[in-house]
Amino acid sequence: MSLCRKKNVLINSIFCIIIYFLAVISAVAKVSKVNTSHKNMTLNGRLLIVEKKSLNAQMFLILHGTLGHYEMEIIHGLQEALEERSFNSLAINLSYGQNSRPGKMFDCNEPHRHKHEDAIGEIEAWLDWLKSAGVKNVILAGHSRGGNQIARFAAENQHELVSKIVLIAPTIWSESQSAKSYKKFHSVDLKDIIYRAEQAVVSSNNATMLKNVGILYCRNTQASPESLLSYYIPDNRFDTVTLFDKIGVPLLLVTGSEDKISPNLDQKVEPMLENGKVMHVAVEGADHFFRDLFLEDVADAMIELAIQKK
Repeated sequence: MSLCRKKNVLINSIFCIIIYFLAVISAVAKVSKVNTSHKNMTLNGRLLIVEKKSLNAQMFLILHGTLGHYEMEIIHGLQEALEERSFNSLAINLSYGQNSRPGKMFDCNEPHRHKHEDAIGEIEAWLDWLKSAGVKNVILAGHSRGGNQIARFAAENQHELVSKIVLIAPTIWSESQSAKSYKKFHSVDLKDIIYRAEQAVVSSNNATMLKNVGILYCRNTQASPESLLSYYIPDNRFDTVTLFDKIGVPLLLVTGSEDKISPNLDQKVEPMLENGKVMHVAVEGADHFFRDLFLEDVADAMIELAIQKK
């Protein structure tokens, strides 16, 4: 770079510093926003390829939690931690029924037409995209509700690329606790909401949005009957641990000792540890989001799983 060899030229010095800084960043990893299509919608993702590694190297596909996105602190931090350990990753954004949904929390004021199980088709769409790009080995990883959706996908599908599963503080469920939590957060009985949604479906009025209802973290919003029923009709599959026996690949469960959102996971999974099918790492002191250095423990556990032979 002959320009950078010229002396006593302040503007050239500044220019060269900027060029050098950008070169250092680009040498560490290639980060790019990528997209694929599914059901006439564009799905967005954040792809991180480690320096000197190709796209077709072993890949982590990472899914966020409830109404979240791929730029969340835990997801972004996890990609960076994996990159430091020389592993490629793709963090995906669920569409929630929106075309080309950006990397930010779903706006509660928007109408809710999305369904819990929509994630299954979108995960598959991204796996097909990775396959077309030459990737041959994918480890699926999901946090919170995303962990449940990853587990449900793995329990119901045997995609050729998927070699292992990582579930980070996945959701647990019971019918009584679901009703209790809904009542506490939305000040309405869950059974009444389910009844309203079911009646709308029976009357063939599913296209009509139910107004002033609560769904997930959103209060006094509007939601389709199908959306509400998808998240609240009693279904044991919401209790992620019940899916473990149906998953045919090695599985890592990561829990935090101070997790108040998915508590008692340690006790739930204990009977499954004896057969060696489930690897469990408990991070002492971590809450549901594994903030700061706790995320390093999560990444270490994920790499330990990745390098293990089946």
